[in-house]
Amino acid sequence: RVSIPCDGICWSLFVVEVLLLFVLPLVVFFVVGNIPVAVLFLVVSGCSGIRRFLNPTVILKEMGSFNHLTQGLWVDEAEGGGNCASAEAQMKRLREDWVPKSRATKILGSISNGGGLRLWRLIFWALTLVAVAVAASGTVSSGNASEQTDINEQLYGSSVDFEYPAKKDSYPMCNLPSGFGIPQNENSLSDMAYLSTLAYSEKDEQTQYQLDKWFGAEVAVNQVEIVRAFKDAWGDTPLHYKLVDFSNNGSGYAVVSIRGAVNLADSLNGLRLWSAGGFSQIVQAIMPLGGIWAPILKKMVMIISFLEMHSINEAAVYEETNAFVQTLINSGEFANVILTGHGLGGGLAFITAAQNEFKSVGVSAPNILLSGSTMNPPISEDQINRAVLNIVPRRDVIARIEGMAHLHQEIDCNAEKNSVLGCHDPIRSLCEIQYKCGSVGRPVLCACALRYGYEEPISLGNRTFAEACSSV
Repeated sequence: RVSIPCDGICWSLFVVEVLLLFVLPLVVFFVVGNIPVAVLFLVVSGCSGIRRFLNPTVILKEMGSFNHLTQGLWVDEAEGGGNCASAEAQMKRLREDWVPKSRATKILGSISNGGGLRLWRLIFWALTLVAVAVAASGTVSSGNASEQTDINEQLYGSSVDFEYPAKKDSYPMCNLPSGFGIPQNENSLSDMAYLSTLAYSEKDEQTQYQLDKWFGAEVAVNQVEIVRAFKDAWGDTPLHYKLVDFSNNGSGYAVVSIRGAVNLADSLNGLRLWSAGGFSQIVQAIMPLGGIWAPILKKMVMIISFLEMHSINEAAVYEETNAFVQTLINSGEFANVILTGHGLGGGLAFITAAQNEFKSVGVSAPNILLSGSTMNPPISEDQINRAVLNIVPRRDVIARIEGMAHLHQEIDCNAEKNSVLGCHDPIRSLCEIQYKCGSVGRPVLCACALRYGYEEPISLGNRTFAEACSSV
């Protein structure tokens, strides 16, 4: 038995669909003041509505075949000897009626709901999943307490009684280019990788202990009060960063370490800044001959960013870091500032450094080669190439957003190939750098061997590695 809904139900569903899926979103866009997106939504919804409600397949099912076949339900009285056709004649007419209808429906269905449409639906859902994955993979989380330890605890667990000698196949960037490292310590890429993770440490007393253990007593100072005074004047924001002062060695240098994403809100904030460039890359990769769009990718990103300007302006947290580093320079206490960070923090470090003509070192950080022109003030590719150095683990998707700047160092990743987040781990990257470049007189993290599968370091004393790391 086939049940056909009455006209009242059909109209009710139509009204509900229009109100919830068209009117309500459109009103919300206008209320929040996002006029460009509201206009775009209006145009796209209008086209989609015409395609949906004036779909030839649907109309054909209602009106009949191409020849407007409407016979079959009723026949001439003379044929049936009465008002209704005989059962046999009626079934014959029905078969004659529905065979061409069925054929026409299949033909139009293959056109309006064919393989091309199914492919683009698949692409749409794939992009949606990628967006979710980007948000998730941009988040540094301690995860299951039985399986992972906090980043701060992993940094805390280290020993100076062991070392990793530099490998023959060490990375060229183990010796940092001039200006990208701390003066008198520029031979250690691991120093900057270590500093990029410090912003995740919430306890300031532990941060100072870690700095003394890594660099030596009174070499690096965690300037809590300077950051606190600026934050009080600027206002309460979710952005978290630390100021590490190296001016005791007479260099006048300081490092600002910006924290990456630690929750979904941070990840979504970063997604708003880098979504246009990231999705442009994805579209370029999946489209046939996608490389031909490379010359106009920046223009595409600018158009998308213009439509999302209201949302992007809300996510422009780099304005705070810009003001902070300018405050440091204007104070006269620091001759220069280096910025660093992991993930989203590294991306913010890139923006701030390029806009203020400083240097920056990021670990697994998204780049700004496409979206730089949409920042305020805009950033040129030359500025980026002068200011940015990115450490890029293999198979880390986040670090490849918007391509790579001139200065970058790819490093190996020993995480399992089916691990989505494994290569975005800042501690794993630090261990890889120490293992290949050598520990260079710095403490070796216990987590490198105990958690990430690297060889045990060479002992410099009488203790075994297991004894040194027994409390970790």
